[in-house]
Amino acid sequence: MGANLAGAILTGTTATGCVARAAVFSGANVSECDLRDADGRGAHFTDVNLSISDLSRANLTGADLTGATCDGANLQSATLVRALLVRARLTSCNLSNAILVEADLSDAVLDSSDGSWACAARARVRKASLVGFKARFADFADCDFTESVVSNGDFSRTCLTNTIMMKVDGVGTSFEFADLRGVRMEDANFNDAVFVGASLHGGAAIACVFRKADFYWAEAGAFQMARCDTRDTRWPKSVDVPHRPRGVASLQAMPITLYRKTASDADREELIRKALG
Repeated sequence: MGANLAGAILTGTTATGCVARAAVFSGANVSECDLRDADGRGAHFTDVNLSISDLSRANLTGADLTGATCDGANLQSATLVRALLVRARLTSCNLSNAILVEADLSDAVLDSSDGSWACAARARVRKASLVGFKARFADFADCDFTESVVSNGDFSRTCLTNTIMMKVDGVGTSFEFADLRGVRMEDANFNDAVFVGASLHGGAAIACVFRKADFYWAEAGAFQMARCDTRDTRWPKSVDVPHRPRGVASLQAMPITLYRKTASDADREELIRKALG
């Protein structure tokens, strides 16, 4: 604990389950290492090279990975609660089932990475690049995506309640059956985006572009739009039964939520408490 390995060359090292709490790895080369189940809480990984390393189930709560290069790394089920990932490169990473509650991903690059089933509630994702990012069934509730690029991504069935999407580039992105209740979109581009079956209750879009976007089956009745470009957009259609036997009411279908449900405040606090140990 607290070791200073700044600038060290540790390429190919096997350190499964190692304890490196508050250790300093700044500028080190830790690529292609086996760090599964490692405890790196509060560690300093600034400008470190973690490319192609296996950090699955590692606990990096509160770690500083500012400027780190993690291309191709395996962070499946890793805990990154309140971690600093500012300007970090995380392209083609496996972040599935990772816990990123209150993490800072500002200016980070997560192109072509997989964050399916991840929990990133209250994360800061400003000016980040998530081109082709996969986040199916993930929890990104209460996040700030201001000025981020999420084009051609897959946020199907993802929880995005109360997210801020100002100046976001979401061209060609799928939000199919996603939970976008309370979302705030402004000056964003969602050309060719898919919102089929998405829930948009209580949300608002101002000066956004939705050309050729698909809102079929979406719950958009209470979705407020102002000064938006909706040319060639497909909207939901109500289905009425034209004929039925006298005295027989129309069949009423009970709606079923198909998106990831966000963790409650209590659940988030419990995740943070366990991560901090």
